[in-house]
Amino acid sequence: MALADGYALQHPELTPEHRLQLCESLVGQSYHEEVMLGQALIRKLVQRHFDENLLDRFKYWLEHHHSNWAQCDDLCMKVIYQYFLGRPHLITTLDSWLQSPSPWCRRAANVAVLKFIHRKIGKNIYRLPLTHVFHNSTTLLADPDIYVQKSVGWLLKAAADHHRAEVVSFLEAHISQLQRGTLRYAIEKMEPSLREAILSIKT
Repeated sequence: MALADGYALQHPELTPEHRLQLCESLVGQSYHEEVMLGQALIRKLVQRHFDENLLDRFKYWLEHHHSNWAQCDDLCMKVIYQYFLGRPHLITTLDSWLQSPSPWCRRAANVAVLKFIHRKIGKNIYRLPLTHVFHNSTTLLADPDIYVQKSVGWLLKAAADHHRAEVVSFLEAHISQLQRGTLRYAIEKMEPSLREAILSIKT
């Protein structure tokens, strides 16, 4: 991150589009460090620059260039997060990502919206609709990829911080479909007695 910031300071002549082109050339490389550096190059630009088509580029990177959860989560939590801060109307538009052949894209459909469960944007509070949380979770309940499953648990855990009763009801209603690891991740921050009660239903 510091390297990317230093490069930007040394090259103030680079336009946002030039930075994006450089980012894409790095993300397209096979080395993990280059992917992370490329994403860092645009993280401070995406909130105020580029258009809605940038989401399609993110999807392409996830499907063709990303090869591990760290690259996926870095893009989601540092870049797409900033992008959505400037365009909250797009937060719930990743439905096609749930059907992607790439597990990193399916994971990103959840990780990219985590910070918007309850988020102050400007003077307003944005609340990710619970219908979106439950739709994503239901769609991916049977996903075979462990990292996608972890993203389901993570999304439900984050939602439970603000919607405890609703998330518990969802878990109980889908208990037979939930993989044990996903369930344990989802209830990780709940009080011990509630965790034990939910796990007892699973067994």
